[in-house]
Amino acid sequence: MRLAPLFPISSSLNWEFLDYIRTNLADRAGEAALSVESGMPVFGLMLDFLDFERMIKADPNLREDWHYSMPAALIEGYNMGMKKYRGFALIHDARQMRFRPLKIGAGTNTGDDQTGQMIATRVLPLRAGRAATIGNVPEPNPAYYRAEIGIGVIFMNDVLQNLFVPSIENLGSGMTFGPAPGLTGDWKWINIPDNAGNQLGQSGYFYGRFQLFPKPLLFAHDCTVFAYRRCAQALKTVCQVQLRSDVGSGAVAMATVPVAADFDVTNRRITLTLAELLPGGIGAAVSINTDDGDDFVAQIAEDASAPTYTFVWASGAANAPAAETELNDPAIVTVTVS
Repeated sequence: MRLAPLFPISSSLNWEFLDYIRTNLADRAGEAALSVESGMPVFGLMLDFLDFERMIKADPNLREDWHYSMPAALIEGYNMGMKKYRGFALIHDARQMRFRPLKIGAGTNTGDDQTGQMIATRVLPLRAGRAATIGNVPEPNPAYYRAEIGIGVIFMNDVLQNLFVPSIENLGSGMTFGPAPGLTGDWKWINIPDNAGNQLGQSGYFYGRFQLFPKPLLFAHDCTVFAYRRCAQALKTVCQVQLRSDVGSGAVAMATVPVAADFDVTNRRITLTLAELLPGGIGAAVSINTDDGDDFVAQIAEDASAPTYTFVWASGAANAPAAETELNDPAIVTVTVS
């Protein structure tokens, strides 16, 4: 997929854009609407329902409208408890076309690589997984969930009509043919006995042939497909204890001298009770100052009993303690979240 210069797909879903599409289609192709409500043409809007839900949750005003009109909808789930909204009938696209930006065109040709154009590549929902007897087992593609560009499709009437090849077996005057494919194509099992390798007729293969010819209808030139930015980020959140007003800042002092049971030399762990809460949680890197004034780098391993924390450090960490007695001076020992 080629995008215009400067990569214009910078907007996520919003009603200003969707209202423009619906109003424009109502003027150009109102007769192609799926239905009409109170004089307003209603078109189908096929996209990922989760993207639609993110749009509602990200817009405070829109979210408030939903909260007052249908309080249960925000709890019920991504279907939002509705089928139609603002001139669109929502349709979930379980296999939505998605893309990711690949490169900026270098002008190698006039078709697919024009100078200044952003080139996007298709991201498929499935990928080849573990090897099987023949080929690979398909499995979900994680990159599909993170793809930044989604495609929305406007469903409307009288766009295209699929014409099928007629099924004719006899033209008269003795001109006959074998079984002709039906209107949905031809799919059959072929098993050819062979004296060399298939004497008993126990092996064969499937053969299929399908043909159709799209016929443009009245509104073929008004069909609409649009690309939008997907908000696919899995944002990190923290526990409420890290957001309290009494969380310490900078170097936090030790409140209680550790005992032998607080130190695990085998697993390189120590449990310390601090004077204040730390502004970091499990996995956060910290710098711990020991009795001799040297710092060593560790990570928070447990914070469920905060302000009592358990810290772990890597094997061979510089200045790491060999016993709890190296951290027994509350006036010197401090912990600082990096």
